Amino acid sequence: MAMPDRRPTVKEQLHARADALPDDVAWDDVRLLVAAKAAVESGRASIRAGKSYSHEEIGREFGFAR
Repeated sequence: MAMPDRRPTVKEQLHARADALPDDVAWDDVRLLVAAKAAVESGRASIRAGKSYSHEEIGREFGFAR
């Protein structure tokens, strides 16, 4: 019987990312990688929660509407 698909845990994702990094990676690069991943996940959670705006809404908000 096939196992249901599951999302890797944060720890599993971090291990996979760390294993893929070059040996001479700098801590600042690691910090940026983690911050970028966290920002993407936060954005995805906002979208799932319905807290997002269309391109048109953003354009109107910033005066770029055509």
